[in-house]
Amino acid sequence: MRTRGRLLDVLDKAEQRPYSEENEYDVEFIQKPIAALIKKYEVRWDKDDFLPQDDALADRVFQVGNYIY
Repeated sequence: MRTRGRLLDVLDKAEQRPYSEENEYDVEFIQKPIAALIKKYEVRWDKDDFLPQDDALADRVFQVGNYIY
């Protein structure tokens, strides 16, 4: 029963919300939030360092992963 209620909720939202192009959706709901997390947790990648040994960076990346899920 839980699945049926969720499906009806999704369909209801799909009918009520305005249509947006895929690009607009990607920017608004994927790129912007990820950019904010990268800035908040100061995640930087040095392309010359294939396997970084920075423990603090690993901790910050882990925090970002926990935030997303």
